[in-house]
Amino acid sequence: MKIAFIHNNAKTGATAHAIMLAKRLQEKMEVVFLVCNLIETGADFSSLKNVREFSYSETQRHSYANKWPLHVSLLVRLRMLLFHLRLLRPLDKITPLWQPFRTMEKQWLFRHSPLPKELEEYLRQHDGEFDAYVILGNFTGPAFHLKEKYAHKTVLIPLVHMEMPQFILSVHDISRRYPFLAFNTSAERRLCHRIHDTPLSAPVIGSGIEISKQNPETWNTFLSQHPIHGDYLLYVGRITRRKTGHLFDYFTRYKQKHPSPLKLIVAGDSYLSSAIRRDDIIFLGFVSETLKNELIHHAAIVINPSQVESLSLIVLEAMHAGVPIVVNGKCEVLKDHCDQSHAGMYYTDYSSFEQALDSLLPCPSLRITLGQNGQAYEAANYSWPVILQKWENLLTCVSEANH
Repeated sequence: MKIAFIHNNAKTGATAHAIMLAKRLQEKMEVVFLVCNLIETGADFSSLKNVREFSYSETQRHSYANKWPLHVSLLVRLRMLLFHLRLLRPLDKITPLWQPFRTMEKQWLFRHSPLPKELEEYLRQHDGEFDAYVILGNFTGPAFHLKEKYAHKTVLIPLVHMEMPQFILSVHDISRRYPFLAFNTSAERRLCHRIHDTPLSAPVIGSGIEISKQNPETWNTFLSQHPIHGDYLLYVGRITRRKTGHLFDYFTRYKQKHPSPLKLIVAGDSYLSSAIRRDDIIFLGFVSETLKNELIHHAAIVINPSQVESLSLIVLEAMHAGVPIVVNGKCEVLKDHCDQSHAGMYYTDYSSFEQALDSLLPCPSLRITLGQNGQAYEAANYSWPVILQKWENLLTCVSEANH
């Protein structure tokens, strides 16, 4: 079997997910990773055997949209409001209602969210060689442009979050156009069903994780640069308001109420680090996989404060390491992880955040128990043998349906 991943080049969790999955699948079948290079430096694809890169022309690069036009922005807000009022799905069944907006939106996307011309030509020439394609994300350029010609042999992993792009009309059309959907969690599948009326029978496959071996030398070097006395909380991910939520405010309030050597270590793109200056919050920027693994293993708690997750690799990595998690309970995916694994606690406001830390920090035995629960959950649901068997079954279905 020969498959191709089609993915934009970016330093995101979705890209890490795609690379890890392709790396594992290439051990069992022929995998080509087709990269759309919108930026000059992005993810590291060196672990993959067969990577082909396609660049946007200068005209395409300059036209690539960063902001929505007014008519798209207003329509998205309207559709999101209708969803919360439980009116969106009935109104979506009235096809002519949205048609003028759909036409305008498609014209905008064709102009301002292009596909590299070289990639289009490559697919025209080589389509017959591939049994299936894999695309991550239902509001990416590839998912939009390839749905007419290639949806019948494509597995779409929509990566659905409760966020505004999910209410673009074209995203709704994309989600319903691809016959082979695969989800990371049951919560993500339920959300996609509520927004786009996609089948609840679509498989939940998820992703495994890549774990570096522990390296005491790396940890000792880190401690020589950042002396830490006592416990610390760890957040790994993009440092934006949407991803971190109230984490920094809640941590500051907690430390004011409970003075201690407790620190918060933050690793990832430091968009907010210049605006937050505290001795007990350590911003590291991007770190190596080896150091990230050490930070996870030595953390008292791994925190994910995001409301927009379809899986959360850092949560799975914490579970694998036997470290308890504290997550944002307003994210259904993260709340489900907690409920099903019994590997941590979730919060919805400062009071429940404080309660979670007060329960876990003074009680190492509880942290050990929750960590063991997480290890069992991760092994049963997100270990690579489990994931790869599900993928082989799904890709076989795609191939058989098209031959």
